[in-house]
Amino acid sequence: GYSFLFHNYYNDDRIFGPLTYKDRSSFSHIVDATYSYRFFTKTALTFENDLGFSEFPSTNSPDYWFDDILIGIKGEYFKKLTASLQAGYRHQDFGSAATMFTKDKDSPIFRGTAQYIHNEHNVFDLSIERTVNDSTYVDIPYYTTNFFGAGYTHKFTKKWSGRATFTFQQNYYPKETTVGDETEKRWDNAFDVGLSLRYDVKRWLSAEASYDYKEADSNFSVFGYKDNIV
Repeated sequence: GYSFLFHNYYNDDRIFGPLTYKDRSSFSHIVDATYSYRFFTKTALTFENDLGFSEFPSTNSPDYWFDDILIGIKGEYFKKLTASLQAGYRHQDFGSAATMFTKDKDSPIFRGTAQYIHNEHNVFDLSIERTVNDSTYVDIPYYTTNFFGAGYTHKFTKKWSGRATFTFQQNYYPKETTVGDETEKRWDNAFDVGLSLRYDVKRWLSAEASYDYKEADSNFSVFGYKDNIV
């Protein structure tokens, strides 16, 4: 498969030195290939390779390419449970940019999902992922994320359903920075608890009301927050 992604920042405020948010705008081209071998009736071994190239129009940001190689297993178990898990490795190679940290990145990665359909009214789901993301923090071009999510959906009627979610995310940055009087590698822990109520008017139209409580903690207290979103 092929994906094209465009990330655009309109904000021209400075991030670090001459680097601005607009400098982090990028074009990404990603080619992915997956091979599956079914060794049981409902279980398959998978091999996936994702190759991506990101171009930054600004010379203040380094172009990069990455290669993700993952091996996994997916299947349907006990009739009500489906799950998939992939684990592998990423190599990310950066070009040069005088304003940014451009050390190449090598990291284990993984992703997985599971869904348990207890009955037509109750569905449980889980997801996990470790990945590398683009950053807009000072002169650091990326950070590593560990993510866990859980959800429960209850269908009251054919049209009314409710959902509860919980997510937890850890972000790690690869080099030391100074904030105030502290110098260390930044890390963030964030969690989100959400509730929503949905009404399906038609198959192609629905209305939803939701509430989310978000909280983040960081070794640099300036990045901590609490938020309520309706």
